[in-house]
Amino acid sequence: MLAIRMRQKESVFYLAAYRASDLLRKVQFSGKSHSGEDDADPSGDELVSAFFRKVQSGSGFFQRRPYARKVQQIVEFYADPKGQPLIPGAVLLYTPEKLAFDPASGSDLMGNLHDPREPFLIIDGQHRLAGLEVLGRKDPGALEKIDVPCVVFDKSQADFAVEMFVIINSTPTRLNRSHLIDLYERLQRATPVDKAAAKAVFLCYTEGDSPLLRKVDMLGRHKRTERWIRQASLFRELRRLAERNPRLFGESPRPKDLYEVVRDYLRAARRTFGDAWDSPRHRVTNDVTLMALLRVLGDYLKSSRGPRTYEASDRQRAFENLLEPWRSMVPDFREEGFYERFAARGQVERVGIIQRSLANAIGVTAKPPAE
Repeated sequence: MLAIRMRQKESVFYLAAYRASDLLRKVQFSGKSHSGEDDADPSGDELVSAFFRKVQSGSGFFQRRPYARKVQQIVEFYADPKGQPLIPGAVLLYTPEKLAFDPASGSDLMGNLHDPREPFLIIDGQHRLAGLEVLGRKDPGALEKIDVPCVVFDKSQADFAVEMFVIINSTPTRLNRSHLIDLYERLQRATPVDKAAAKAVFLCYTEGDSPLLRKVDMLGRHKRTERWIRQASLFRELRRLAERNPRLFGESPRPKDLYEVVRDYLRAARRTFGDAWDSPRHRVTNDVTLMALLRVLGDYLKSSRGPRTYEASDRQRAFENLLEPWRSMVPDFREEGFYERFAARGQVERVGIIQRSLANAIGVTAKPPAE
């Protein structure tokens, strides 16, 4: 493939144009997902649904799974008979392989770029290429008339593609907070506390002894779901827990230590609340209550009694003794009348009200997040 070799600082990348039919054979469509999460993206268009059957999913990928509605909209745009360019901006591709480049005679910039052995990963442009894929299923000949501008990055540092993906997509409307947190462990700019909290959330979701096993919405995609709390909300509380208690967790917390104290505390809470813990007739394990529970844990560990429980040989039992007064509060968390009993102007205020109520019951001073 004829390409231009570009140099910026110590980096080298390539500008090239691929015929659409050729490019679609050289890329891998993929999306990040976790075991136990539903990856289905239903569509009324069979060709769009057929495309989604070839999208690979797994926790090792960094991209978002394409959205069926957006792919459908792009396909409709491509089908418009007007003469506007379909992909005027470059698609960003990445391969961990070192690509061979043969300079043309008398030129250091122009030359022949060899393709990688494995498919390219798509850093940016997956929806646009998905639209081409569906267009090609409808009209294969159309792809022979479309050239796609590409920027190709090869054999950079291991997580270069992830860094680029986050830089391009980290705005509230393009990359949701939960998905961003899912990549923290691979980002150089994330702090040790950020990385520890993100890993601890992952352990809460995956470990068999976790009260939150498969109950965390890891990628923030579920509007109405059986999952109790979004990763972004859980991460925020665990990071705050570690930041407020450096004496217990250290300046560079170990994710396992952070996870285990949260696990023991929530297991104690589950035992205290009994049948109400996982009951649809109670609001014990909805997002606002779980956030309040975790804030109370932070308040308690910060108190003079906290370190003794943290270091106890049977920490769960110590937490059970601490939380015993909550048994009498179970009726307060019934579904019926919950929002009246904890009346507030919004979720932030409601979390604070529940936090204070729970903290007062066990003789702990509740502190708002700003403190």
